[in-house]
Amino acid sequence: MMCVAALGPLKAQTTHKVAAGETLYGLAVNYGVSQEELIKANPGLESSGLKAGQTIVVPARQVAEAPVAGAVKTMHKVARKETLFGIAKNYGLSLDELLSANPDIKPDGSNLKKGKFLVIPYTVAEVEAWHEAHPTGLKHIKLAVVLPLTSGKTEARRSLEFYRGLLMAVDHFKAQGIDTDITAIDEPAADRSMAPTIGQLRESHPNFVIGPLYPDHFGEISRLAGQTDIMGWVLPFSSKYPGLKTDAKVHMVNTPDEIKAAVVARLLKKTFARPKVIFLNGGTVGGELIFSAALRNALVAEGITVDDLHVSTAEEMKPRLSADSQNLFFIESHDPARAKTLADAIGQLATIAPTAKISALVSSELTTAGILSSSTLHAADAFAFTDCFPSGSASATLEREYTRWFKDPIQDVTPRMALLGYDLGLHLLTGLGKYGTRFSTQKMQAEPVQSHIRFEQIPGQAGLVNTAAYFIHYKRGSAGAELIQAK
Repeated sequence: MMCVAALGPLKAQTTHKVAAGETLYGLAVNYGVSQEELIKANPGLESSGLKAGQTIVVPARQVAEAPVAGAVKTMHKVARKETLFGIAKNYGLSLDELLSANPDIKPDGSNLKKGKFLVIPYTVAEVEAWHEAHPTGLKHIKLAVVLPLTSGKTEARRSLEFYRGLLMAVDHFKAQGIDTDITAIDEPAADRSMAPTIGQLRESHPNFVIGPLYPDHFGEISRLAGQTDIMGWVLPFSSKYPGLKTDAKVHMVNTPDEIKAAVVARLLKKTFARPKVIFLNGGTVGGELIFSAALRNALVAEGITVDDLHVSTAEEMKPRLSADSQNLFFIESHDPARAKTLADAIGQLATIAPTAKISALVSSELTTAGILSSSTLHAADAFAFTDCFPSGSASATLEREYTRWFKDPIQDVTPRMALLGYDLGLHLLTGLGKYGTRFSTQKMQAEPVQSHIRFEQIPGQAGLVNTAAYFIHYKRGSAGAELIQAK
């Protein structure tokens, strides 16, 4: 089975004066159209046939749209003695890319036979090169923000800060010649009607809607997007939306637990040659247990060894160490006392078992909330998974600019709402400015100052989810923290 790229804009039609001996088939081949298209553009041609000196209309030829990474570029017929590695190299592909496009081929190439056809996909580099040569982006972008901005409550304060960060991103893009209109709509309380808001959105005709905050309003924005030419809508805060399975226009910044677990498992597999994850049980809160169960299932699906312990000391952990693996002790509980006891024990374990590879695996909640100190994290050689990592000077500069612009300091919360608004704005405007209506099909990422965003469609889900995931490594024996992104 072979799929081809969709066809895009039409070129202007032209005319052709028929020369002696020319045939309908020859003209169709020369102009890149079908014989049926020529006949349709010239009524009566089928019955009368071509005549020398006759002028006929040649219909507009469709021009292929941009290729998509992973889509079929061509087919390759395997020659005698060819190898998977050699074929991949000839087409500029990695072995994984070639195998992914041909799931019936064994990784060792043992069933690669002469004469077999292989799918050759487009690479990310080829897609990027095409877009550089064929700009398709929007020069005028219209965004609508639907968030509670004036209620005076905590969520309004944070929503306002987020919106201000978005405005700073818009200002950043002015210098690049991209005009942006923003319609800010104050979201009504959760129990109030959205009818006036929906009316305002219909009048403003945005490309993208950012918001709302309250789950009671998600369905109404989803219906509006489905009924209009709105390209998409973004949920900037919530990680729970039942419509993710059916709503193709939603983009979720906060990743649902089940998907986040799968992303973390994939990241572990790419980062460590032979990881083993030991769950240090003790979670009591629903959210802790839900994510822990999802992570265990995702690790097993990736073929990663898992173990379970309900202990508190280094001596009790030691018998579960694997000599040939990277032993990652996952701290399930977010209770400050329990988490610190376990992290300290992991640090002690590294002392009593100096030849073993020992690290803690923690969620970002244990680091950003100050539950585990920097010294404790470094002693445990901790890896914290996150999509939020302030980029030093860039984030500090933006915070200073924010205070100068709005005469108001940024709230001390994680993530910083203004920086999240800025990064989301950067991502949206970069994508819409470069890819236009194809924004949701492209894997691209602007350089963030804090919040990493990479929207991706997950199998089994209609909508798109942020799958950006990184490890912050608090390396044992050092003072700083290193951001690790698996290649």
